[in-house]
Amino acid sequence: MSNTWNTMGYAYHNNGSLSNSLAVLAVTEDLTNSKLSSSIPRNCYIDSVEVFLTGMSTGGSTPTEVTLYLSRDSTGDVAITPGGTTGAAQTIGAGVTSNTGSVVFQIESDFNFDSEVSGVTAGTLYAAIKLDTGTAVGDIRINYRGM
Repeated sequence: MSNTWNTMGYAYHNNGSLSNSLAVLAVTEDLTNSKLSSSIPRNCYIDSVEVFLTGMSTGGSTPTEVTLYLSRDSTGDVAITPGGTTGAAQTIGAGVTSNTGSVVFQIESDFNFDSEVSGVTAGTLYAAIKLDTGTAVGDIRINYRGM
């Protein structure tokens, strides 16, 4: 089968409040905070998820790990990434600027929108994300290839 993807882009979530409790954040077009962002196509290949963290050591413990999975629905019940609702964990790479860091999760999976699932929104995927300890602010980017 030939590759029919003819566009690439990313969806974005700005300033997500992260802690050691699971947060489910909508990731979609956000032209206010990322002018090149766009909504998730109905059929696409999810390549990766980037998480940029700031304010990591404010208020006590500094996080060292991010756990993440992608979900179709706003409650985080319908996972679309391997590991289901357990998610995958990545060690935070320290940023050059103090109290910053980042992680990249390789997803490498097809996605097809399903309007029959409760709590879904066309053009949006949900990042279910938490830290091992402490708090941070996270900017999330889902990179995709679409038709």
